[in-house]
Amino acid sequence: MSSNKVRLVVTQIAQEGKAEQLGDLLRGLIAPTRQESGCLRYELWQNEDNKHEFRFIEEWESSEALDAHLEKPYIKNALSQLPGLLAEKPDFRKYQTVE
Repeated sequence: MSSNKVRLVVTQIAQEGKAEQLGDLLRGLIAPTRQESGCLRYELWQNEDNKHEFRFIEEWESSEALDAHLEKPYIKNALSQLPGLLAEKPDFRKYQTVE
């Protein structure tokens, strides 16, 4: 039986000297996102060896729930701020369970 659940792993690398700012911005997304319909998991991780690297681990009930998340005003606002904070383009990887 296949699942419609979507898993997303998003890696973001802060510019030199911008890790704290990026971390603050990303942490601000956690509480409202976890309240969204369809959000099953939304965790932010920071690399212990490279404090400039942040990674979201996300799980959504469906692609539609993820699409709705990306349209939220607070997500659009955060995305608009990323170019001034990131050293490179975010790495988005979308996964589905293979059974």
